[in-house]
Amino acid sequence: QGMNTSCDERFKIANEKVNAYYMVNNPSYLDSALIDIEEVYLRCKDHKIRSADLKIKIYMLLEDYDQGYLFIKKLDESLFNLEYKRVFYLKTFKALALEKEGNIEGKNVELMGAIEAIEDYLSRNKNNQEALADLMFNKVRLVGKMKVAEEIDALIDKGDYEEEFLK
Repeated sequence: QGMNTSCDERFKIANEKVNAYYMVNNPSYLDSALIDIEEVYLRCKDHKIRSADLKIKIYMLLEDYDQGYLFIKKLDESLFNLEYKRVFYLKTFKALALEKEGNIEGKNVELMGAIEAIEDYLSRNKNNQEALADLMFNKVRLVGKMKVAEEIDALIDKGDYEEEFLK
Protein backbone atom coordinates (compact mmCIF):
# COMPACT_ATOMS: atom_id res chain seq x y z
CA GLN A 1 0.00 0.00 0.00
CA GLY A 2 2.80 2.43 0.91
CA MET A 3 4.43 1.79 -2.47
CA ASN A 4 1.18 2.72 -4.18
CA THR A 5 1.18 6.18 -2.66
CA SER A 6 4.68 6.79 -3.97
CA CYS A 7 3.63 5.36 -7.34
CA ASP A 8 0.68 7.76 -7.47
CA GLU A 9 2.94 10.63 -6.39
CA ARG A 10 5.67 9.83 -8.93
CA PHE A 11 3.11 9.48 -11.70
CA LYS A 12 1.50 12.79 -10.75
CA ILE A 13 4.90 14.52 -10.64
CA ALA A 14 5.83 13.16 -14.10
CA ASN A 15 2.48 14.30 -15.48
CA GLU A 16 2.91 17.78 -13.95
CA LYS A 17 6.33 18.06 -15.59
CA VAL A 18 4.79 17.25 -18.98
CA ASN A 19 2.18 19.95 -18.34
CA ALA A 20 4.97 22.38 -17.34
CA TYR A 21 6.68 21.60 -20.65
CA TYR A 22 3.50 22.68 -22.47
CA MET A 23 3.47 25.94 -20.50
CA VAL A 24 7.08 27.04 -21.13
CA ASN A 25 8.22 24.73 -23.96
CA ASN A 26 11.35 23.67 -22.08
CA PRO A 27 12.42 20.10 -23.03
CA SER A 28 14.31 19.64 -19.74
CA TYR A 29 10.89 19.12 -18.11
CA LEU A 30 10.36 16.18 -20.46
CA ASP A 31 13.79 14.70 -19.73
CA SER A 32 13.02 14.86 -16.03
CA ALA A 33 9.49 13.46 -16.52
CA LEU A 34 10.97 10.56 -18.49
CA ILE A 35 13.19 9.61 -15.52
CA ASP A 36 10.19 9.72 -13.14
CA ILE A 37 7.86 7.77 -15.42
CA GLU A 38 10.52 5.14 -16.13
CA GLU A 39 10.66 4.38 -12.40
CA VAL A 40 6.85 4.22 -12.17
CA TYR A 41 6.72 1.96 -15.24
CA LEU A 42 9.32 -0.44 -13.84
CA ARG A 43 8.19 -0.54 -10.20
CA CYS A 44 4.42 -0.02 -10.17
CA LYS A 45 2.43 -2.90 -11.65
CA ASP A 46 -0.97 -1.20 -11.33
CA HIS A 47 0.36 1.88 -13.15
CA LYS A 48 1.79 -0.05 -16.14
CA ILE A 49 -0.76 1.10 -18.73
CA ARG A 50 -0.90 4.75 -17.64
CA SER A 51 2.87 5.03 -17.29
CA ALA A 52 3.46 3.37 -20.68
CA ASP A 53 1.02 5.85 -22.26
CA LEU A 54 2.76 8.82 -20.68
CA LYS A 55 6.19 7.49 -21.65
CA ILE A 56 5.07 7.18 -25.29
CA LYS A 57 3.70 10.73 -25.17
CA ILE A 58 7.03 12.02 -23.78
CA TYR A 59 9.03 10.27 -26.52
CA MET A 60 6.71 11.85 -29.09
CA LEU A 61 7.13 15.33 -27.56
CA LEU A 62 10.91 14.90 -27.37
CA GLU A 63 10.86 13.79 -31.00
CA ASP A 64 12.90 10.80 -29.86
CA TYR A 65 11.24 8.53 -32.38
CA ASP A 66 13.85 5.75 -32.32
CA GLN A 67 13.65 5.28 -28.54
CA GLY A 68 9.86 5.52 -28.67
CA TYR A 69 9.74 2.86 -31.37
CA LEU A 70 12.01 0.52 -29.40
CA PHE A 71 9.96 1.03 -26.22
CA ILE A 72 6.66 0.29 -28.01
CA LYS A 73 8.13 -2.76 -29.74
CA LYS A 74 8.92 -4.28 -26.31
CA LEU A 75 5.46 -3.61 -24.89
CA ASP A 76 2.95 -6.36 -24.44
CA GLU A 77 -0.21 -6.05 -26.55
CA SER A 78 -2.32 -6.02 -23.38
CA LEU A 79 -0.87 -2.63 -22.35
CA PHE A 80 -2.81 -0.89 -25.12
CA ASN A 81 -6.40 0.17 -24.50
CA LEU A 82 -7.43 -0.28 -28.16
CA GLU A 83 -6.36 -3.17 -30.40
CA TYR A 84 -4.93 -0.99 -33.21
CA LYS A 85 -2.81 1.20 -30.88
CA ARG A 86 0.42 -0.82 -30.96
CA VAL A 87 0.55 -0.86 -34.76
CA PHE A 88 -0.54 2.80 -34.84
CA TYR A 89 2.28 3.87 -32.51
CA LEU A 90 4.94 1.71 -34.18
CA LYS A 91 4.09 2.97 -37.65
CA THR A 92 3.69 6.59 -36.53
CA PHE A 93 7.04 6.63 -34.72
CA LYS A 94 8.71 4.95 -37.71
CA ALA A 95 7.09 7.48 -40.07
CA LEU A 96 8.26 10.44 -38.01
CA ALA A 97 11.80 9.04 -37.79
CA LEU A 98 11.85 8.60 -41.58
CA GLU A 99 10.48 12.12 -42.07
CA LYS A 100 13.25 13.49 -39.83
CA GLU A 101 15.79 11.74 -42.10
CA GLY A 102 14.15 13.28 -45.18
CA ASN A 103 12.65 9.99 -46.40
CA ILE A 104 9.19 11.26 -47.36
CA GLU A 105 8.24 8.18 -49.39
CA GLY A 106 9.05 5.88 -46.46
CA LYS A 107 7.17 8.19 -44.10
CA ASN A 108 4.07 8.02 -46.31
CA VAL A 109 4.19 4.21 -46.50
CA GLU A 110 4.33 3.94 -42.69
CA LEU A 111 1.54 6.51 -42.21
CA MET A 112 -0.65 4.60 -44.66
CA GLY A 113 -0.05 1.43 -42.63
CA ALA A 114 -1.10 3.23 -39.44
CA ILE A 115 -4.17 4.70 -41.17
CA GLU A 116 -5.21 1.28 -42.50
CA ALA A 117 -4.96 -0.24 -38.99
CA ILE A 118 -7.19 2.50 -37.58
CA GLU A 119 -9.69 2.37 -40.45
CA ASP A 120 -9.98 -1.39 -39.98
CA TYR A 121 -10.70 -0.84 -36.28
CA LEU A 122 -13.19 1.95 -37.03
CA SER A 123 -15.05 -0.26 -39.49
CA ARG A 124 -15.95 -2.43 -36.50
CA ASN A 125 -16.13 0.32 -33.84
CA LYS A 126 -17.69 3.21 -35.68
CA ASN A 127 -18.12 5.75 -32.89
CA ASN A 128 -14.75 5.47 -31.19
CA GLN A 129 -13.64 9.08 -30.88
CA GLU A 130 -10.09 8.25 -29.76
CA ALA A 131 -9.58 6.14 -32.88
CA LEU A 132 -11.01 8.89 -35.06
CA ALA A 133 -8.64 11.43 -33.45
CA ASP A 134 -5.68 9.11 -34.13
CA LEU A 135 -6.85 8.70 -37.71
CA MET A 136 -7.08 12.46 -38.28
CA PHE A 137 -3.67 13.01 -36.59
CA ASN A 138 -1.99 10.74 -39.17
CA LYS A 139 -4.06 11.94 -42.10
CA VAL A 140 -3.01 15.55 -41.41
CA ARG A 141 0.62 14.39 -41.58
CA LEU A 142 -0.08 12.55 -44.83
CA VAL A 143 -2.38 14.85 -46.83
CA GLY A 144 -2.43 18.17 -44.95
CA LYS A 145 -4.93 20.10 -42.84
CA MET A 146 -7.13 21.37 -45.67
CA LYS A 147 -7.84 17.91 -47.05
CA VAL A 148 -8.59 16.58 -43.55
CA ALA A 149 -10.88 19.56 -42.84
CA GLU A 150 -12.89 18.63 -45.96
CA GLU A 151 -13.07 15.02 -44.75
CA ILE A 152 -14.30 16.15 -41.32
CA ASP A 153 -17.02 18.28 -42.95
CA ALA A 154 -18.10 15.22 -44.95
CA LEU A 155 -18.28 13.13 -41.75
CA ILE A 156 -20.44 15.81 -40.11
CA ASP A 157 -22.74 15.90 -43.16
CA LYS A 158 -23.09 12.10 -43.01
CA GLY A 159 -24.01 12.37 -39.32
CA ASP A 160 -21.66 9.58 -38.21
CA TYR A 161 -20.00 11.64 -35.46
CA GLU A 162 -20.95 14.43 -33.10
CA GLU A 163 -20.12 17.80 -34.61
CA GLU A 164 -18.62 19.26 -31.41
CA PHE A 165 -16.14 16.37 -31.26
CA LEU A 166 -15.00 16.84 -34.85
CA LYS A 167 -14.58 20.62 -34.74
